[in-house]
Amino acid sequence: MKTESRSSCTLDIARPFAVVGHAMVPGLTRWHAPLSPLNSAEAWEALANPAVEALLTGHRDQRRHFFLNDAGGIDEVGQLSVAFMAKPEKSHVTVVEGAESIIANPLLPGCVHDYFGRCQNFIAEMRDYFADLLPPSSLPTLIKMRAFDYHATDPLIEMRSPTLCPHAMRPHVDGSVVTLVVAPSDGLLRVQHRGQWHAAHHPDRKPFALVMPGVAAKHDLGFAPTPHMVLPGLGRRTSLTLFITPDLGHTTLEAAQAQLRTWRLWRAKHKAALLPA
Repeated sequence: MKTESRSSCTLDIARPFAVVGHAMVPGLTRWHAPLSPLNSAEAWEALANPAVEALLTGHRDQRRHFFLNDAGGIDEVGQLSVAFMAKPEKSHVTVVEGAESIIANPLLPGCVHDYFGRCQNFIAEMRDYFADLLPPSSLPTLIKMRAFDYHATDPLIEMRSPTLCPHAMRPHVDGSVVTLVVAPSDGLLRVQHRGQWHAAHHPDRKPFALVMPGVAAKHDLGFAPTPHMVLPGLGRRTSLTLFITPDLGHTTLEAAQAQLRTWRLWRAKHKAALLPA
């Protein structure tokens, strides 16, 4: 990221990105409670109903979006605009920016409408928030948010090595420009910087809001992506993750790959133009 772009940010994330690989940002932890599945149990139970799932996945405006993955490529299967996924030990809700017509379906239960409405409000506020925080991206961006419900059932899970837990998250980076995580200060989110792993938490153990660079930040912000993982823990744990990610389209994988090739070519020309003659 150019010096002038960094100085134009209302909140300087350049220094903490360089020093620890992430930045704690103020004012966003208030979103944890209203979007937590613990406080929206009725909506999450409704989303697990096959009839409600069919209303979402079968909507005429449902799209499969293609995003950068942690390897800098594109996953072969796109991600739905709105989806609920129930997995062993972990479930999540996904909402992609621009899914208003799907969420407005009058056949959806009222509790689902209310929950998705809060998700949309969160996305809209984060669009404005990051517009002030970050310099313009070299590609149009799209916001994807996920609310997670971790529900480990193994009573000995905290005694096992994460490598021995079949459902444990593996260390990874995101394909985003930046990723926002809003989570409780339980020490289970670990971030890596300069080969060292550190637990992310708020100094007074309240929920925290953390921003870290993803794969697409290498060009636009000048920082390498931050590896991270969530360790398994007993009981239920909820968190929010929001990705500011390059928008590679929602038509076909081939079109997304063409967009990515065009972007890489632009990056190469832009980098060459900055080199001294």
